[in-house]
Amino acid sequence: MKQKIEYIEINKLRLWSENPRDPIDKEASDFDIISHALQNDHEKWNLDKLLNKMGSHYDFSELPTVVQDKGEYIVYDGNRRLAIIKILQNQSLYQSVMGKLFLPDNLEHFLNLSTIPCNVCDKETALDNIERKHIETGSWKALERDYFLYKHRGKEKSDFLVINDSTHIIENNKKMNQDFVKNEVLKKDNLTKLGFAIKNNKLVSVYDTDKGKKVLDSIVDIVNKEIISTRKNRGNPFAALKELHAGIENEIIQYSEKKDKGPVKDVNYIAPNIDSIKTCRKTKRTKKCDILFGQTLSLVSGKTNDLYLAIDKIYKETKDDIIYPIIGMSLRLLLEFAAREQFEKENNRKIISSDKNIYGNFVHKAKKEMSQECLNLSVITQNWLNTNEHIEGLLAKYAHGEIAYDKDNILQLSYCVADILKYYFSKK
Repeated sequence: MKQKIEYIEINKLRLWSENPRDPIDKEASDFDIISHALQNDHEKWNLDKLLNKMGSHYDFSELPTVVQDKGEYIVYDGNRRLAIIKILQNQSLYQSVMGKLFLPDNLEHFLNLSTIPCNVCDKETALDNIERKHIETGSWKALERDYFLYKHRGKEKSDFLVINDSTHIIENNKKMNQDFVKNEVLKKDNLTKLGFAIKNNKLVSVYDTDKGKKVLDSIVDIVNKEIISTRKNRGNPFAALKELHAGIENEIIQYSEKKDKGPVKDVNYIAPNIDSIKTCRKTKRTKKCDILFGQTLSLVSGKTNDLYLAIDKIYKETKDDIIYPIIGMSLRLLLEFAAREQFEKENNRKIISSDKNIYGNFVHKAKKEMSQECLNLSVITQNWLNTNEHIEGLLAKYAHGEIAYDKDNILQLSYCVADILKYYFSKK
């Protein structure tokens, strides 16, 4: 067992993308993890609540658990505290994910931190510490425990984890992530009675897609409405289903090998009566790495396309870091060109001196129109559409040299600009 206390620079610490609380793409950057935490999994991270609890200073009494891997310091435990520091210390990141132009007051202690003490240890020791802290104390729920044991401790995949991987009914409905649901509602014999089984780490059923969805939705329904609980219809989902949906017992078929129709398709099942924000189907996007705009755009001919091509060419041909201030300033100019070209196209005339706030109106209109459609967008664009984030204010600060030119954040902003340009100028 190797453990030692080291003071490590905050900018060298990396968030753990495989954190059982909220695992995402293994290659996700700190920005991606933080954006995802604030946008999609606010309740899992509760960063605002933690910041209020921490008060005006960082508490050194609880050390992050850190593993040095391939030259990087990965924070296995303490990700929420580190995320708060990274957000507060990087104003452009703060503006991107929080949607505000200035940091709150009374945070001098966080802003002045350059290093923090960490418990640096080997991977196995880190995992031992995490298991003791989160599993033995019960701070993790059933799904997080099962994920950790399977992914990081070599245990067999639990039926609970198999069911979630096939249907997502547990991660999408927080009341499903309870021990009694795992051990009493979705246990093997109940699954058989309800028409399902676990085979080769897959959830299989006797139903077609629509009928299977109806049964799964109904199971979520009885848990959310507490028709089944540790006090009512305990361990008997069949009775709870009959109580909530009269006649459904005539539609449920007990599982048998002869009636098996194969694995349940990987579809998000969410009970229709559950309150949920609009979600859009997302296709897997390639890793953007250091690509400006995250992709090669194919825009209609015009001044906007000409400027985009010029900026992209300069970026590709310049290897020095001096390029990032130039790109930061250019993004605002690019949207200005787009605003003016779109105005002339929509109004079928040239711009005159009495036309005011063309850029601001364009960005406001883009946000309104794009938020009404399900699009495959970057994380920062989704944040901008779904919150009070003012990306135009951040672009203006880059344009006027009022903010540090951070490479990662400038590239992230370019993804949002690309999404706007594609929406209005993409070749059909």
